[in-house]
Amino acid sequence: MKMGIRDFFKPRVDRKAEATGAVPAFEDRVAKWARKQFGAVGVKRNQSFKQRKTVRTLDVDIVLRTRPGLITQGEVIWMKCEDRRASIGRNDIYKLLEAAQDVKGETGPAYPDMPIPITKSDKEWDYLVFVSTAEFGAGAIDFARQHKVGCYYYDGRAFQEVVELIRSWP
Repeated sequence: MKMGIRDFFKPRVDRKAEATGAVPAFEDRVAKWARKQFGAVGVKRNQSFKQRKTVRTLDVDIVLRTRPGLITQGEVIWMKCEDRRASIGRNDIYKLLEAAQDVKGETGPAYPDMPIPITKSDKEWDYLVFVSTAEFGAGAIDFARQHKVGCYYYDGRAFQEVVELIRSWP
């Protein structure tokens, strides 16, 4: 069977099955895994942030918050989820990083709805993570390492670390 260009860009999971609830959405699987992986106390899905340089908004699939410590306000981790077959290239990581840096400079309101009151805005992200069902190209891996963007590959069964997310604390 020949694979056409339309087949190449089809997502791996059947979207009709997701809509009926038969199969959990890829982002749901990532959110559940990330809560455990990063020790998050708060998870928000499908957040939009206004960029300063353009009129467009940046859509972040998952925003995680870690538990605040005695001297820290906790960490904010933005996650971009890509459920596709085409490999992840350097440009995909670059677009996320550039848009996230454009948003970060703004200050926003506190989020009292979290289990622990937070004064740090979701816009003040500490780490970026890219999770995909497609493999990462060599250029993407090098760029992500250089800019400290964590990358994870989901093979349908388990999440595999491609680029380690280097955090400021052990």
